Amino acid sequence: MSGWTQINGRAVALPQANIDTDQLIPARFMSAPRADGYGGFLLHDIRQDDADHILNRCTNIDIVVTRRNFGSGSSREAAVYALVDFGIKAVFAPSFGDIFRSNAVNNGLLPAQLPEDDIEALIAVI
Repeated sequence: MSGWTQINGRAVALPQANIDTDQLIPARFMSAPRADGYGGFLLHDIRQDDADHILNRCTNIDIVVTRRNFGSGSSREAAVYALVDFGIKAVFAPSFGDIFRSNAVNNGLLPAQLPEDDIEALIAVI
């Protein structure tokens, strides 16, 4: 993890459950050089179908609050790259895919697991 101990910034809610790594970054974008950044590919297909999606409207997002089973699916490390390259420093959820959680920690993204009731309260406030 990076050397920070506190995050001050913008939080957004992604109120869906089961956002998997294939949704976080579709496979067709993983041939792009990482040096170019993967942030623009984050949730690409979902954002393309919804012009009003929160990630299309907000910039400088530091924290994502979402529902259970975030980052499930394949062991796609590029899913974490997409989040980090978008500028996100932490994801709060009731549960994470096991491999996603390891990839997140190894790449400086905090996967903060909170009780489902706390997540729902945060989503309601956001």
